[in-house]
Amino acid sequence: MKITFEKFYDNLDELKKYSLTTPEETAALVANILNIYTPETQTNFFELLQYLMGDIQPLSNLLKQQINDRMTQNEKWKFIGKSYFLGSKPDNDYEPTKPYEVEINENSYSYS
Repeated sequence: MKITFEKFYDNLDELKKYSLTTPEETAALVANILNIYTPETQTNFFELLQYLMGDIQPLSNLLKQQINDRMTQNEKWKFIGKSYFLGSKPDNDYEPTKPYEVEINENSYSYS
């Protein structure tokens, strides 16, 4: 299944347009918002991530720190989000094709 986006979302109103009724849609939106993470905008990123995770599972300070550590290590924040989108590869600086498409695949563990 492919999910297509015209842009990378950076505010809650844009995410609220989605129903979040399927795990595939939610996973694709997580890949989308990874692209707005920078060390300077991490607060906004965490607000969007918390919305996608829902109220049942609050983001702990430990989880936020772990995400910050991974994203800032070797400046991974510059490419890690883009790497989930079709057309992205190391030799084009992880620049995905437009419109942005994420391909979601299922396997025997997808729903367990």
